[in-house]
Amino acid sequence: MKLYFLCIVYLASYLLPALAFGQRKEEMDSLMLALKNNPQKDSTHVKIMNQLCWKNRNNNLIEAITYGKQAVILATKIKFYTGLAEAHNFLGVVYRNMGDYAEATNRFYDAMTVSEKHHALLQLAYAHNNIGDILKFQKKFQESLPYAQKALVIFEQLNDEKGKGFAYVRLGETYQGLAIYDKAVDAFQKSLVIREKLNDKSALITSYSRIGTVHSLNKEYE
Repeated sequence: MKLYFLCIVYLASYLLPALAFGQRKEEMDSLMLALKNNPQKDSTHVKIMNQLCWKNRNNNLIEAITYGKQAVILATKIKFYTGLAEAHNFLGVVYRNMGDYAEATNRFYDAMTVSEKHHALLQLAYAHNNIGDILKFQKKFQESLPYAQKALVIFEQLNDEKGKGFAYVRLGETYQGLAIYDKAVDAFQKSLVIREKLNDKSALITSYSRIGTVHSLNKEYE
């Protein structure tokens, strides 16, 4: 049984990255084709470039920044403010992944400013969530808390279940950083319920992992 289990682990370690790479390549090829088939500099063009930025955020950071900046320029030119806010949010995530927290923070505040001015509520919610996240990365948990709470309020106003799932995770991470473990578990459990309802299996992994981490920190090992 042990040998069988080890074989499964080894196979997974080789096959899963290959499958993920294949899926990502297929998505990128599809987006590049869509960009080619839509040469007109319009809102659709901005949306595609934003997706190219987002899909590259973990693998090709330079390319992600290139597409994100192009989306900012075009969205500003055509006054597509929802796309502009989204571009700033996505670029902020890329800069966060690079460890450039100052530029990431600037981008998230740019997204928040544009969203507030032009009533782009969904991007406003994500901007608050992202600012809470970047503060959490810097271990500024007390400062992170109001942004996480505000993001949740906006997602609830929009009745956006996926967004609420993200917001509860951010809130839970903040409470975890503050060592308020009961509230952290409660927030993670709420994200779990939402993600089970949405059948979002990849996001469920995060919720389960966070719940386990908090119980471990609280020495509730079983």
